[in-house]
Amino acid sequence: MAQGQKYTIPLALTNQGTRTWEKAGANPVRLSYHWLDTQGNMKAFFGFLTVLPQDMAPDGSVSLNVEVYAPWEVGDYALVMMSQF
Repeated sequence: MAQGQKYTIPLALTNQGTRTWEKAGANPVRLSYHWLDTQGNMKAFFGFLTVLPQDMAPDGSVSLNVEVYAPWEVGDYALVMMSQF
């Protein structure tokens, strides 16, 4: 990846929890990401928010695209996706 550039990444997502992830409403779920260096230190916190394409019941799955910005510093990183309620 080129430093600081925006990329679209395909993602397969499964709700392994016990409650439905809602696309909208009072408590919508959004996806975001962090970049970690090889020692596990956070280098970029809380990137773009991605809206779910639909509500996701427990054990439900969906394929979607997420947008991420590459880190500004050159290095080896791990991309960690997270959900926000």
